[in-house]
Amino acid sequence: MLETSFVQRQRKRLLWRLTSYAMEIRNGDLPNHMRAHKAHMLREVIPTVLARIDDGCYGSCIKCGVEIPKHRLELIPDALRCVHCQSQIDQKRS
Repeated sequence: MLETSFVQRQRKRLLWRLTSYAMEIRNGDLPNHMRAHKAHMLREVIPTVLARIDDGCYGSCIKCGVEIPKHRLELIPDALRCVHCQSQIDQKRS
């Protein structure tokens, strides 16, 4: 289980990222592929992660339920899947 202080720090990072992405999209200085990625993060991924924080589920994989390692969450605070499940999705996409 993740410490409350860690989860709260991650919440702040995600809220900052949400604001940052919104400003970047509004300014229009992004290539189309980056704009689409950040819009997806802004509308779907980050709100989902914030809801999981509120529900007390932050840090568990949405596919298999395994706890996502803290070091992964430190690098990717909006990670919704463990490395194994994310790798499976990435392989299907390529």
